[in-house]
Amino acid sequence: MLAVPALQLPTSRRGGWAAEPKLDGFRCIALRSLGTVALQSRQCRSLTRYFPEIVDAVAELGGDVVLDGELVCWNEGRVDVAALQRRLHPSQARAQELVVAMPAAYVVFDILALPGTDVRTRPYAARRALLEDLTGLVLMPMTTDLAVARTWMLDHSHAGVEGVVVKRLTHTYRPSGGRPWLKIRTRLTGGAVVGGVLGSLDHPEALFLGRADPQRRLRVAGRTRPLSPTARAELAALLTPAAAATPGHRPSRTAGSDSYRASSATRDRSVGPDGCGRSASG
Repeated sequence: MLAVPALQLPTSRRGGWAAEPKLDGFRCIALRSLGTVALQSRQCRSLTRYFPEIVDAVAELGGDVVLDGELVCWNEGRVDVAALQRRLHPSQARAQELVVAMPAAYVVFDILALPGTDVRTRPYAARRALLEDLTGLVLMPMTTDLAVARTWMLDHSHAGVEGVVVKRLTHTYRPSGGRPWLKIRTRLTGGAVVGGVLGSLDHPEALFLGRADPQRRLRVAGRTRPLSPTARAELAALLTPAAAATPGHRPSRTAGSDSYRASSATRDRSVGPDGCGRSASG
């Protein structure tokens, strides 16, 4: 099952909701059958050889089981996705060394099967109770208080919490692309000046952003992700050609693009994660 993006936490209490932190890691299905453990990514790629410590932990559960969760690496109290990516080393010897240098954890948020029993048709609340009865697992925190979920989003983004995933307590686990879960990302906004674009005035592909330093000099702050078609259309209506250069100032220009200044509407516009930010693996 995957989560569909949503802009805000649900307001309706009908049916009941549960919320879990969304960590920046690798989605992983863990299968234990007849004493053999396999780890599989969301793209059906085998992760078994890269995370032997997780294989050992699942093997110790003592019975056949299918789990759904997130693989993460922790570094000084926060999720380190770069360390997690380095765990996917092609050398078996190096992969074993990284178990010690960059240990991973498997944070479980759902259960699909127990010995001889497919539990996907049971409601989420019942599946969560089954998880909590198992020993030896690291469970994803869960709350039914959406005010607590909002606190997670606001206060724990520094630890690698990207947002929250919200699930109805009555929903079953739907395979084959079922999407009854909601994914609400933390949206941190701030003001910036659009100093240039990649593309053209009518079709900006990405923005180059700047901010004023304490001496009120414009400094490069970064570049956005490739813009969505909707964002391109909205921003194209706000951008205007660069003003003529003043003494001591030279507008920058990128290959294959024009140089622009921000209109007053653009300067006041906050650019959030939909437009800018790092790329994520999961």
